Amino acid sequence: MSSKLPAALGRTYLRCLILMARADGKILPEEIDFINAQAELLGLEERVLWAEVPNDLSFVEAAAVSPETALQIIKDCIFLANADGEYSPNERELLELLCARLGIRQEAFERLEARLIGLWRLIDRMRETYRPPADQNKGDRDRAGRPPRS
Repeated sequence: MSSKLPAALGRTYLRCLILMARADGKILPEEIDFINAQAELLGLEERVLWAEVPNDLSFVEAAAVSPETALQIIKDCIFLANADGEYSPNERELLELLCARLGIRQEAFERLEARLIGLWRLIDRMRETYRPPADQNKGDRDRAGRPPRS
C-alpha cells in the first residue's frame, strides 16, 4: 500500500488486514509481520490498531475509498488469508462482505481471487519442482538449492 494514503484511510486499510488475520481463528507471525510492515510504511502505530479493531466491518466507508484503493485492500486481504497456505470459508466470507462494503462487484472479486489463487498454485509448483533432494548435503548448496559452481 502506498505511504501517501491519508491517515484515516491507512487506518481503515490496516484494520481490514487485522480483521482478515483474525478471520480463521489463528494469527500467524507472518501475518503480524506483514501488517506491522504495512503500518510502518504508512507511518501508523500498529500496536494501537490491533486493540481497536471491531469484530465487524462497521469502520469501512466505501465512499472514502477509491476503486483502486478498494481493490488493493482486497488483494492484500486475499494475500493475508492465504499466509498459512489455507483459504478458509470464514476468510472468503469476510472478503465477500468487505467487497460489498467497498463497492466491489462479486465478478471483480472473483477474477482477482482466481488470479491470486492461480499465482499461489504456480509458486507452490515451482517450490516443489526446485526443492533439493533431501539426501543431499545442504551445506554443499546455495540458498536456492543449487550445487556450487565448479
